[in-house]
Amino acid sequence: MKKLLLLFIAILITSQICAEVIIDHLPYTINNSGIYKLGGDLTLSSNTWEAIEINADNVVLDGNGHKINGNNSCNYIISAWGRKNITITNIKVCNSSMSGIVVSMSEDVSMSNIEAYNMGNIGIVIFARHGYITDITVHDCSSMGVIVGGSYIQVSNIKSYNNYNYGLLVEGSYHNVSKIEVYNNKDGLALLMCSYSNFQNINTYNNNLNGIYIFQGSSHNTFTGVTTYGNGDYGVKISNGEYNTIYYYQIPEGWWNCGIPNNSGYKNNYFIAINPTKAPIPLPTIIIALITIPIIALRKLSN
Repeated sequence: MKKLLLLFIAILITSQICAEVIIDHLPYTINNSGIYKLGGDLTLSSNTWEAIEINADNVVLDGNGHKINGNNSCNYIISAWGRKNITITNIKVCNSSMSGIVVSMSEDVSMSNIEAYNMGNIGIVIFARHGYITDITVHDCSSMGVIVGGSYIQVSNIKSYNNYNYGLLVEGSYHNVSKIEVYNNKDGLALLMCSYSNFQNINTYNNNLNGIYIFQGSSHNTFTGVTTYGNGDYGVKISNGEYNTIYYYQIPEGWWNCGIPNNSGYKNNYFIAINPTKAPIPLPTIIIALITIPIIALRKLSN
C-alpha cells in the first residue's frame, strides 16, 4: 500500500511538471519550471520592465508561432537572468523600448525559430555558457541585431539586416558560427574580444562600413567560406586583432591592416583564397571563339 501511494505521488508530481501552461495575458512572470505556450498573439497594454520574465530554471517557452507586441511599453519582451536550461522557440517579438529577448549570465540556453524587429536597442542577446541559437531573423533595430557572448555557443542560420549598428556581434570564446547572412547594417559581422571560435559560410554585403569587423583583441579565430561585397568601407577590417585566419570566396573591396608582421595590434592575420570568384567570359567573346576556332582548325588541316 505504501509503495502504491508513493507511486501515485510521483505520477502526480511528474504530471504537474510536464503540464503545459498557456500564457494568455501580459505581463507574465514564470516562477516555476515547466512548458509554457502562448495562447495567441499578445500586446502589452501597460508600462512594465518586461512582457515575460523567466524567473525559474528548466523552462520551455513556446510561442506556438504567435507574436508578442511590446507596444514600446517595456524594456524587454522576454528576459531571463542567471538561469539554467532555458528554451525559447517559435515566436515573434517586436516593439520594445530596449531589447527583444535577453538571456544573460545563464547556462544551457536554446533559441530557435525567432523573429525580432523594431526594437529600441537590440533584437536578441544571449550571454551564456553552452547554448544554441538557430533559425533567427532580426531586422530594423535601433542599435544591433544579435549579440552572442559567453562560451561554447552554437550559432547557425542567422539573418540580420537593416539594423543601425552591427548585424551580429560575437564576444567570448569557443563558439561555432555558421550560415550567417548580414546586410544593410553599419557593420555586418563584428568580433569583440572574441577568441578560438570558428566561423563558416559567412555572407555579408551592402553594409554601410565593413562586411566583417574584427577588433578589441579578437584572436585565434578561423573563417571558412567568406563572401563579402558591396560594403561601404572594407570587406574585412582588423583593428587590434591577431592570429585570425580567413579562407575567403570573394572579398572584392580588399582588406585593411591585415597580415602585417611586426605591427602591434594587426599582426599575424592571414587571408587565403579558396575558389575565388572569376569574372564571367562575355557572350560576344564566346560566340567569336565558336566561329573562329573551327575555321582555324580547317585551315591547318588543309595545309
